Amino acid sequence: MKKTQKPGRNDPCLCGSGKKYKKCCGALSDLLEFDGDPFTRYSQLIMAAKIKLDKFYGQQIKKVNKEIKEHFLAFTVDKNLPPENESLMSDCLWFDLTSHDDDTFAFHYLKEHGTFMENPLRDCLTALVFSNLSVYEVKGYQDMHLEVEDIFLNKEHKVLLKEPWDADSENPILLLGRLVNFPEENVFSGMVLVMENKSAEKDFLKQHMEYLSSLLGEKITSLLKFNAEMLYGLFDHAYKKVLLSFNHIESSSINDEERNLLLKQLANNKDYTWLHQTGGYSWFHFSGENRAYARIGVGTDNVLFAADLLEDIHKLKQVLVDILPEKEWAVVNNRFRKQPPAEELMSLWFTVIKDRETERWLSTPHGELDKKTPQELLAEENGRERLYNLLDDFSKSLPGKSEQELIQYMRERISQRTSL
Repeated sequence: MKKTQKPGRNDPCLCGSGKKYKKCCGALSDLLEFDGDPFTRYSQLIMAAKIKLDKFYGQQIKKVNKEIKEHFLAFTVDKNLPPENESLMSDCLWFDLTSHDDDTFAFHYLKEHGTFMENPLRDCLTALVFSNLSVYEVKGYQDMHLEVEDIFLNKEHKVLLKEPWDADSENPILLLGRLVNFPEENVFSGMVLVMENKSAEKDFLKQHMEYLSSLLGEKITSLLKFNAEMLYGLFDHAYKKVLLSFNHIESSSINDEERNLLLKQLANNKDYTWLHQTGGYSWFHFSGENRAYARIGVGTDNVLFAADLLEDIHKLKQVLVDILPEKEWAVVNNRFRKQPPAEELMSLWFTVIKDRETERWLSTPHGELDKKTPQELLAEENGRERLYNLLDDFSKSLPGKSEQELIQYMRERISQRTSL
């Protein structure tokens, strides 16, 4: 494309900012002759690019700011964004979130106005457009450059720093940041979060990201670029040492022979314990103490498994594949798919929801039960009758069809004489 003639100093800048050229892109020519430290020059260019985007799209963004923040915090522990981390979110907004005909804000702006921008700013905006959030392990430091390796892509980089690196730690250091690749140097844009790899945090991040790539059918490079909220959530869980819940459910159809084989194999497997038969399913879980909800349900014509933790998902899937190696499995639900179950799978999803909610109810103290749990009350004389009365009260106050089905499931669950 032929470059448009440069405007006069007092003419409106052609980049669309609404400012005079001398106060906008024209002023950036001074950066070419900037004789200070290179880090400041690159930082000023990055800041100028972000200011342009904010000026151009600011009003549009304000209207959806709440939704954007909820999107960015979808997978974090506390759903709170510390003020010092806001630059991470704003960078993902400008450079990763697709909005204009599947373009990011920055790429759309670059296509529309890049021809009129001075070379330094255009090159900077181009580098930002192709940047992404990732996690880097620090490998060394030399001459104001940090030597890092992307833990997901195994790529090494040298990153220009503002100040000497002074990290005194016996453990490897992990950095969550956006690396911007300029022709001459690499720099981080905005905030960089730091975490020690002292409790297998690196393995946690890599294993979960690899699983998400498989689950969603996307390359890790695509996840890093267009699903930065997932990586931010993973990093937040690793940093706070909180186990990540996937709320995962898978199912497969079975015939009578396969059903009998499953029941026999699971009953004879010391690693699994039969729990109960409710709602047309025989339910099993891991023997011993369980850290989170994990179940196998064997029904009349289908088998399903549900688990929160990645480790449990792999274990449950493996034992079922070992028993029925030729079966095809359908993902009914997963928190990271960000979409409701398919209509034909909704009944399976609700089957798990009823069992999960019943387990939670059984182990939760209730004021109506003198702050005892239903499970504790079942060990007392007339305890079962008190629970029936409580469920009758629930039934009167919750007339919805789904609520009634859940209450009926709870009633069926406590009617069994087996141990809960």
